[in-house]
Amino acid sequence: MRAGPRGKAARAAMAGGEQRAPGGPERVALKKEIGLVSACAIIIGNIIGSGIFISPKGVLEHAGSVGLALIVWVLGGGVAALGSLCYAELGVTIPRSGGDYSYVTEIFGGLAGFLLLWSAVLIMYPTSLAVIALTFSNYVLQPVFPNCIPPYNASRILSMLCLLLLTWVNSSSVRWATRIQDIFTAGKLLALTLIIIVGFMQIFKGNYKELTPSNAFRFWMTPSVGHLALAFLQGSFAFSGWNFLNYVTEELVDPRRNLPRAIFISIPLVTFVYTFTNIAYFTAMSPQELLSSNAVAVVVFLWCSRRPLAKFAGHDPRQELHTHSCPSPLCKLLSLLCHLLAEKLNHWENELEKPLRGGFTPEEEQWVTLNCSCEVPAAPERSSHQPEK
Repeated sequence: MRAGPRGKAARAAMAGGEQRAPGGPERVALKKEIGLVSACAIIIGNIIGSGIFISPKGVLEHAGSVGLALIVWVLGGGVAALGSLCYAELGVTIPRSGGDYSYVTEIFGGLAGFLLLWSAVLIMYPTSLAVIALTFSNYVLQPVFPNCIPPYNASRILSMLCLLLLTWVNSSSVRWATRIQDIFTAGKLLALTLIIIVGFMQIFKGNYKELTPSNAFRFWMTPSVGHLALAFLQGSFAFSGWNFLNYVTEELVDPRRNLPRAIFISIPLVTFVYTFTNIAYFTAMSPQELLSSNAVAVVVFLWCSRRPLAKFAGHDPRQELHTHSCPSPLCKLLSLLCHLLAEKLNHWENELEKPLRGGFTPEEEQWVTLNCSCEVPAAPERSSHQPEK
């Protein structure tokens, strides 16, 4: 059965582009509304997240010293910058939204693109969400179980409930999802800013014993090539998200100019934030304390908030890190992790949008048209990008 004129118009709408079809109306296309500042915000907002709270322990564990761990963080930013520049070249050469899917499909064909999308949806994204959800649970349960590891079932159940809640929010209301992301983004940036400020305050007070060269490069183990590779792997998790701007290339204003510029601005800024956040960690904690903590940022906040009172009472605040909870920093960290979960769920939409609006065959489109009793595009394009964080 042949598709009618409106069915052909639907296929033209799904194909995208800004040219007019011969003798027909203008095709639906994505609006170019993302400027340089917004592009930088997208990259920074998608990189900075739970990784800076998860990875420091793993990087330090495999690096074997504070100094080498900080070097790994700086070099990790360089590796992310190199990857971003490669993607910038792909983005200006193949100026289409969809990121990896669009590039693999263009270069290797539809089968390779389908396999990439299949593995991403069923393997890569779910595992990433699982790691972040479990981290969220650890931060929530750490004050509840201050002297022991949180129960296995409690952390898993809380993680599943969080994922289900955020999935429901993202599915039911775009407005509420974006509002939640805006609030949690502010909490995330505020938490990191406070940690860095606390670090500078400790340095100005002379509390940087672990950062002196004699202590920073005192190895408690000799790292092998395998250990260094694992340290870089841990750090790369914190820098994941540097390619997110390529998923909205069609919405960029002058992508040939703004895509590389956004990378040159964002990656060094994120590297600066990550490096100084780790420096702040080491002003408040010894390497052994950092390695023994599953919620590094919470411990730093607890120590900094309780230190004046403990010092006045004549006690060592490090001995009481886990005896009381601190609602304010905990709320900030919960906001951070919830925001990142919502952000990752919205990433699925950007990943799937390109194949959905451009990958239907005429038979599949006709099937949708017949069953819906109306000739409409199976996956219409967005008219504008989602509100930013």
